[in-house]
Amino acid sequence: MFQVELVCSDPRCDAEVTLFVDEVDEVEAVACECGHGLVTVRVEGFEPVHRAGGEVIELRVERSEPLRIAV
Repeated sequence: MFQVELVCSDPRCDAEVTLFVDEVDEVEAVACECGHGLVTVRVEGFEPVHRAGGEVIELRVERSEPLRIAV
C-alpha cells in the first residue's frame, strides 16, 4: 500500500490531496476538482497494522509556508 501526496498543476489552485492506493499507477486517473491534472509530490510505501480495539485517526502535517511548485 502507498500513501501518495498530490497537488494541482494549476498555480492558481491550492488543492492538495492525499490518497491511499494499492498500486502507484492508480493515481494517474485522478484529476483536480478545478479540471487540471494533479502532480505527485510524495510517495510513501507502508503496510497497515490492524489491532483489535484500535482506533483509526488522521494525522495532519501543518506547513509553515504553502507548498509551491515551479511550472
